[in-house]
Amino acid sequence: MNTNRHRAALVLLGLVCQPALAATATFTPIGPVIVERGADVVFEVTVSVASLASFDAADVVIGSNSATDIQFVYDVNWTSAFSNTTPPSSDVGFYAQDVFVGGNNASSVGTTVVLGRVTIKTSNTISGNHVVAIDNSIDGISGLTLGGNTETLNGSASFEVTAPVPAVSSWGLGALVLLTLAAGTVMVRRSPYALRRAHSSP
Repeated sequence: MNTNRHRAALVLLGLVCQPALAATATFTPIGPVIVERGADVVFEVTVSVASLASFDAADVVIGSNSATDIQFVYDVNWTSAFSNTTPPSSDVGFYAQDVFVGGNNASSVGTTVVLGRVTIKTSNTISGNHVVAIDNSIDGISGLTLGGNTETLNGSASFEVTAPVPAVSSWGLGALVLLTLAAGTVMVRRSPYALRRAHSSP
């Protein structure tokens, strides 16, 4: 009898200690993810529950420690699904650049909803590989909720910024034009001399 009680206690402990499944944030590129510095990188973000039947509230921090400018716009699917949407709040302090968004509704809105678009402005971003992420282990906030039960929300995407190809400066272009004109002048001056020599030869 004691053995059976012991086994039941172990099973219950195992169920309690199992980590809850995490909801997923999917970053879908809208355009190239390898761009020359100065070009925008855009991702559409979709959130999905894992084990909850659906969700009726969401808190989301989108951030990057290497991007220098992150902008966010809600998708129409999100604003039509939620009666209350969180006004985007920038620089909330979890990443070098981040934005806090979300919303809540009196009833569930489904299992998967397009959240919105994240635009990364790269004018001041250094060359190299970068990551934009939603990571509950960093912010302790990001999650999808149904009736008070919450699944942590995680997802990320990478992009690359390359150095711009140097354009020919106006000074360099002017110098090239002058060199071309000088070379042309030398050729014109040499031509009559060469002709005179050719005519004077026996």
